[in-house]
Amino acid sequence: MQGIPYKGYLIRPDSQSLRSGGWMPRAWVVSHGKSRGARQAIFPRTETRPTLEQANQYAIELAKKWIDEQG
Repeated sequence: MQGIPYKGYLIRPDSQSLRSGGWMPRAWVVSHGKSRGARQAIFPRTETRPTLEQANQYAIELAKKWIDEQG
C-alpha cells in the first residue's frame, strides 16, 4: 500500500504477519514539515488483527490519532 497523506505527514502502513497467525498492525509516519524525512513507528504491542487489510486500517487510525496529538 502506498503512503497516505494526512496533515503534512505521510502514513505508510507496514503491518507484519505473525507466526502464530494474524497480523500486527504497524505504520510509519513520515514528516514533510520542519523535520522533513523524520520517521515514527506506530504499532500497538499487544493488538493483532486477523487480516492484513484490517491490521493496516487499524494502524492508519492509530497513526492519524498520533498525528492529531502532535498539534
